[in-house]
Amino acid sequence: MMIKDKDVLIAAVANSELYSDIQSKILQELIKVSIDRLATASAKYLQKTVGVSIAAIYTALKALQNNGIIIKVLNENNTYRLNEEKLAYIVQVYQNKR
Repeated sequence: MMIKDKDVLIAAVANSELYSDIQSKILQELIKVSIDRLATASAKYLQKTVGVSIAAIYTALKALQNNGIIIKVLNENNTYRLNEEKLAYIVQVYQNKR
């Protein structure tokens, strides 16, 4: 199921209790900049938009990768694939709570 509405995705992630505040903000930013579920964003860019240290960005990115919500694209710097299945689940939970 391809979720096309980024606003719904962002709202669902923002209201999800699955991620820390920093992880949620990073995931929201990755959704904003994504094209066809591929997001390219440097740690420096994320630091500017999220407002935390580079170390916190890397820690949160690693946690999101371990969770499987984002998948690092090999041989592509700063590029992540958003896991459509996990995003669909987050949206479904969000819509069920409304």
